[in-house]
Amino acid sequence: MDLQTCPVEILEQIFNNLFKLDDLLNAALVCRRWNLAAERLILQRSQVPIFAGQSPCALADVTRNYRAVRIYYRDDRWDELCSLLDVCREKFHPRAVVIYGILADHLNRLYVAYREWLETVEEMVIFMDDRICQNLDSGPERFTFQLPNLKRLRWSEYLYQTGEKTVIIDAPNLRKLTLKNSLDSTTGLVFLDCSSLQELKCTFYTRQLSDVFDGAFPELKTLYLDSSLIAEDVELLQRMPQLAKLVLHINFPEDSADRLSSELCSVIADCRMLEHLQLTSTTSMPCKINLTNLIKPLVNLQHLNLEKVTVADENTTWVCPVLKSMTLENFAFIDNTAKIQLEAPMLDSLSISAANLSQLFTSNESHLRELNVDQDTLSLREAFETHLVPFLDRSGHNVKKLVLAKLTYFETDPYDCFTSCKSLHIETLCFHSIGCSLDCLEQLAGWSNLKELSIINCCIGTGGVHNTVTLANLKRLHIVNVQLSDESCTEFPIIGPNSETIRAQEEEDGALHFRNCWNH
Repeated sequence: MDLQTCPVEILEQIFNNLFKLDDLLNAALVCRRWNLAAERLILQRSQVPIFAGQSPCALADVTRNYRAVRIYYRDDRWDELCSLLDVCREKFHPRAVVIYGILADHLNRLYVAYREWLETVEEMVIFMDDRICQNLDSGPERFTFQLPNLKRLRWSEYLYQTGEKTVIIDAPNLRKLTLKNSLDSTTGLVFLDCSSLQELKCTFYTRQLSDVFDGAFPELKTLYLDSSLIAEDVELLQRMPQLAKLVLHINFPEDSADRLSSELCSVIADCRMLEHLQLTSTTSMPCKINLTNLIKPLVNLQHLNLEKVTVADENTTWVCPVLKSMTLENFAFIDNTAKIQLEAPMLDSLSISAANLSQLFTSNESHLRELNVDQDTLSLREAFETHLVPFLDRSGHNVKKLVLAKLTYFETDPYDCFTSCKSLHIETLCFHSIGCSLDCLEQLAGWSNLKELSIINCCIGTGGVHNTVTLANLKRLHIVNVQLSDESCTEFPIIGPNSETIRAQEEEDGALHFRNCWNH
């Protein structure tokens, strides 16, 4: 993989293997993408811990100029903590401050005492926790933190008691905000200015968002929201004119689910700058939407992911001029006979249940190259012959990579098989978490274009006969955690052009598994 094009998240994992801080700092100087990948690791490794019982003198003798300070708060040892923070204030000028185990009123006391020092930081991580800290008897019911330089904030609450205060945060330059709270938390949280906010992520958040945020979000590009939405929260999207990426985990109340789903779709359809849309229903009843009306105004949409969603569309056309990837998981049509014409000339990747393929039609000019199919409860024969092969015929056989998996239904039959399946134009084939017979794999020898085969977490039925299958056209075979129905067989029954044999490895439970990878 080219390091100049691989995702930042992958770069971060690679950089995590650099053990010296100086190496990370050098990597961050290469380019902007490397700087983004190394930034969080640099902050993690350059934090000075502050906790009660630590020696102020030893802290004063530290020679490194730490970029971050990690404070472990103890309300019963405030004076000791102050002596350490006094040293920090004089010695360190951190970009980030992390505070563990604090309550709102204690946070106010800390802010009042060290306001000028805290106002200079660019990143804060605050873990509210009443399990190791008690409420103060005095202090205002509402107080404001003015943090003019703050750009990133992560606010987490693990609160199970009542009587908390309201915290007002005035951070006009805040760009990235993550909120997470417990279901029983009673701390009030208000953000006065969201004009610079570019990314907002709320997980397990149960408060009414219209009470938390005051004003519009003129610069917001990314919104992750995992919460119980109500009508006022849906309307919040109308304040986000530049929204490009929206990830919603929907948990509508059952008695108003249909109404709120309709309102949500109307509001999302007005987000004309949207490029990435992911909707996941987390309730027992799937969210119902009219996808035609939803996506028609979204002319910039490039990535669409729908999970546990029911579509009310009948025979219609989905027009997505720049769509590149579409994922339809646990997806259903109200009308099982509905036929959908997909007009997506730029579509490169499609993930869908095998049964839904019969209802989806693409043009012969489709650029679809990768097809990920959930076999679900279907047999291999039904999945291939009734749904998959007819879809490939309709789409002009442009698909070069096929992944067949069982994502939600894990019962497998090691002797499952498709029969008399004609040669497909597939170059890369992956079987994941399914069962299939050796006879089924033997048919792949007739797929002249097949160059790469992956078999992952599968069970292969051999029929008790130690036969082998030779796939002469393969250039790469990838085997991960594969079992054979015949446990006495210690050699993998698929042979490639180099005739290399893959031998079984015995696990702790005594079972034989195959894992290997060879290239031609």
